[in-house]
Amino acid sequence: MFERKNLSRSLRFAEKKEQLHRRGRRACWVFFVGAMGLVAFLIWRIYLLFTVVHVVCTLDNQSCSEDTMSLAHRLVGRSMFETLHIIDDSLSVRVQKKWPNTLVVSFTQPQILVTFTPSSSAVSVYSLTQNGLITATRATEPIPFTDLELEQLIVGTHVSPTTLNFYRTLVELITQPSLPVSLQKVVAVSSNEVHLFFDGRLEVVVREETIDQEMHSLQILLQAPTIEHTGKVFDLRFRDPVMRSQ
Repeated sequence: MFERKNLSRSLRFAEKKEQLHRRGRRACWVFFVGAMGLVAFLIWRIYLLFTVVHVVCTLDNQSCSEDTMSLAHRLVGRSMFETLHIIDDSLSVRVQKKWPNTLVVSFTQPQILVTFTPSSSAVSVYSLTQNGLITATRATEPIPFTDLELEQLIVGTHVSPTTLNFYRTLVELITQPSLPVSLQKVVAVSSNEVHLFFDGRLEVVVREETIDQEMHSLQILLQAPTIEHTGKVFDLRFRDPVMRSQ
């Protein structure tokens, strides 16, 4: 009888001990879940604090148009910790962060490299920008480029990198103020060949594949267009050198 009582007490004690262990484990689990929930809540609040809420948009230092404003507002809701950028083929874009939740998006129109007047096209004038984009424009450039081939390109498309480099090099030369002759006409025969007319008479053919050599030779020729030989002066600016008496 006494042994049964002791056994019964031992069983009740073991049951109570097991119940306490269960309660302890349950309490630890509840505490862990609560702590993780608190951490998640804090992370979420920090994420919201550093989420893009405000966007300041400018286009050439002026207020943005409706289209550019819509483009800039695509960044709303993104994290400030991300690398934020906007890709636009026709505009240059700069994104500046102002913590904790504001972006300043500055759009700028690329500078015009040359303006073309097509010989026959629905578009009266269009331009090639510094980033190689063909755009419709009413602006005119000091150099009257007449185009015979590039008018086939579609406004909004880009020229090839080699064509862009070709025109950059060409424009760099023919816009130098120190040239002793005046450029009156430029005809783009193709995307990689241009004819230059100086003073209405001189014609120089410049091709893409040899532009570096041709530009160097042309630059020397235009800055020193004559040579002296046996007491006579030869004008080298023309296809058939003109002899001039001193």
